[in-house]
Amino acid sequence: MAKARDMRTALGSSMRAEESRVVDRKLDRFARAEAVLETSGAEKQANSDTPAVEHQRVVRDSFSLPANDYALIGTLRERALKAGLQTNKSELVRAGLRVLIEMKDSEFVSVIQSVEKIKTGRPAEKKPRTV
Repeated sequence: MAKARDMRTALGSSMRAEESRVVDRKLDRFARAEAVLETSGAEKQANSDTPAVEHQRVVRDSFSLPANDYALIGTLRERALKAGLQTNKSELVRAGLRVLIEMKDSEFVSVIQSVEKIKTGRPAEKKPRTV
């Protein structure tokens, strides 16, 4: 009987000690969370060295390219990999747009005129022959 009482008191004190540790950890977590929440977004931005980047909505579109122009995308991607950059097709198109926008009007017109004109739209479906 004395053994059971010793076990009960030992378990009771162990449980109380564990509960106090859990409560202390909870209070510590709540205190840290409150400290974070007290700092407003404006204060964080003012303290930050890097400017905040505004996320823009992405617009999906499709377009047609001749096979040789499409191959140029692959060549440019390989060129970027050799330079240590991994890019995708979208990034290359966006980079090209930025280069075009910075050109003088005469250069821009020259480059646009050098681009082959292609028929827009989807190719017509071939109808099966009837005999």
